[in-house]
Amino acid sequence: MRHALTSARDRMSSSNVCGARLQSRRKWSELRAALAPDFSVRELSHGLATLLFRMAVCVLFLSAILAASAQNAAPVSGADVYQKRCSTCHDQAGNRAPSRDSLQKMPATRILRTLDFGLMMAIAYPMKREEREAVASYLGTPGGEPPPPASSFCASGIRPMAGSAKESWAGWSPSPSNTRYQTVEQAGLTMKQVRHLKLKWALGFPGDVTAFAAPTVLNGTLFVGSAGGAVQAVDAKTGCLHWVFQANGPVRAAILPSPFEMVQPTRWCLAI
Repeated sequence: MRHALTSARDRMSSSNVCGARLQSRRKWSELRAALAPDFSVRELSHGLATLLFRMAVCVLFLSAILAASAQNAAPVSGADVYQKRCSTCHDQAGNRAPSRDSLQKMPATRILRTLDFGLMMAIAYPMKREEREAVASYLGTPGGEPPPPASSFCASGIRPMAGSAKESWAGWSPSPSNTRYQTVEQAGLTMKQVRHLKLKWALGFPGDVTAFAAPTVLNGTLFVGSAGGAVQAVDAKTGCLHWVFQANGPVRAAILPSPFEMVQPTRWCLAI
């Protein structure tokens, strides 16, 4: 009898536990159902906020692009640049700077090269590229600089580097010791003959007011570069031009010749 009562009590206890579990699960399900709309609204709000933020970033980015495009599309006035940057010096009478009338007779390419590489580099440093081009076009004449006249070039019978190896001078000195001195045998004259020397030919750099590089002589041909970037090959005896090459910038050092063949070189590379 006692065993039967215990079994019945255990079954009742077990049923009560199961009922409590079912009731708790039902309440948890009701709670989740009640909170589900709040989770949906919260997620929707977060998604909308993210979308609006991205749209705002895109609008700002497009506005910046349009503003930059409008600024670049607006042409730069060369007259305004001249009044702001140049007129203080070039419009004064008696100033060392060339007058506006003198500048207006120069090619625009020469003025631009002076702003980029010449004496006006320090003044033109804060200027943008568009401002330099605009003021050069405003002041100078259109087109590039005229080439050297045909009479300046050598005849067909005068070939470059046709002289002897003794007729060479590497930059500042004829030897690697940089003594800037050559012997009587190399020079071909004595000290007593120096006073009787006369000018045989002269070479100018059109449009330049300064020069940086020393000439290099190789087998009777003189190579020299200008501040404007013009590299010229000149016959050392006659002064006629073999060829002219326009570099992208000023030539600031002596041109360095380098042979392609180490033994009896016939082809050379010129390093600027």
